[in-house]
Parts: sequence; C-alpha cells; structure tokens
Amino acid sequence: MQKKRPSLRDIAKLAEELEDIEKKTFSTERIWKKKIKKNINFKNLNDKEKLQLNKHLAQLTNLKNKLLLKQNVNEAIISLSNYLIRLKTINITGDYASAAILLKKFTTQEDLSINFLIKELDDFQSTLNSLETTYTNLSEFLFKTKPSLELKLDHKDHAFDQRIQIFQDISQKQKQLVGHIGSHFLDISRNLIKDPLCQRYIQKEMS
Repeated sequence: MQKKRPSLRDIAKLAEELEDIEKKTFSTERIWKKKIKKNINFKNLNDKEKLQLNKHLAQLTNLKNKLLLKQNVNEAIISLSNYLIRLKTINITGDYASAAILLKKFTTQEDLSINFLIKELDDFQSTLNSLETTYTNLSEFLFKTKPSLELKLDHKDHAFDQRIQIFQDISQKQKQLVGHIGSHFLDISRNLIKDPLCQRYIQKEMS
C-alpha cells in the first residue's frame, strides 16, 4: 500500500527536524583532526610525506566547505514548502496576479527551482563519496607513515562511518521531501493553469 503524501506544512516541519548539516560537518572535521594529532608528528615527516599530508588535508577542507553549503538544501525545502502553501491559498482565493508572480519565481529563480534542488542532492551524494575516499586515503597514509597495531585496528574509523551514515540518512530524507514538493507543485500548478483568467496573468507575467 502506497504511503500517503505528507502535507506541505508537514514537509516544512520534517525539513526543520533534519539534522543540522553544519554541526555534523564540524564534528566530522574534528574526527580526522584528532586522528592526525593522535598518530603523527609533523616534525618527523620528510618533505614528501609533508606534501602528501597537506594534500589530504586540502582535499578534506575543500569537501568540508562543500558539505557546509548543503545546509542550504534544508532551508530551501522549507522555503519552497512555504511558497507552495501560499500558492495553494491563492488557488482558493483566486488571486491569479499573485499566483503568476509565484509561478514565475519557481521557473526563473534558481534557489526555488526543483531542478536546482535535485542537482544539489546529486552533488551532496558525490561529496559524501569523495569524503569517504579521501578519508580512507588519509588513513592509509597514516598507517604507512606510522605502522602500528593500534592504527591498523583504527584503520576503519567507526566514528567517521557513523557520521557518513548520518549524512546519507539526511540525503535520503531530503530526496523524499523534494519528491513530495515536486508532486504538490504539479498538482497546484495544473489546477491554476486550468483557469483561463490565470493563464492570461501567467502569460503577461512571463512575457
């Protein structure tokens, strides 16, 4: 049996309840910083090893900055839900001039575009994949630099894996909410476009 689609207010509420990506990103950064501090002495590295470590750190920092931006997806889902609530109300009241303005925003304003959110979700997944790979490369580098039983046992860091799983869960929930928003948008816009008067306002606004 297919699950009932959540209302727009429920979608906004669910988006507000998503884990804070910024906080989780900074806590993930602390994991690799702690691992480096625990397992390596920068002064003991030769020039080649220093270059390699700096390369890993630069890649991790770049990925951290990309992850921080994904909090915007949570906020965009909330904004889209609220805009659609307004559009649904307008559909009932018959304020087609306002409806045309909102519909134009959905089609021309990038951060309110469903397609933009889908691209952001794809990039989120790609960033997570790169983060996993880069962290694994860092772990292998540390083990080669300081081979020890303790580091070998810590080679697959459970704390890091847990953070990645949290990000994956957030990503999956975001995808579901964006899918519901797209479904609501299609239903509302189809009902509006059926009205000839609304069509005229839309054509005027888009021209």
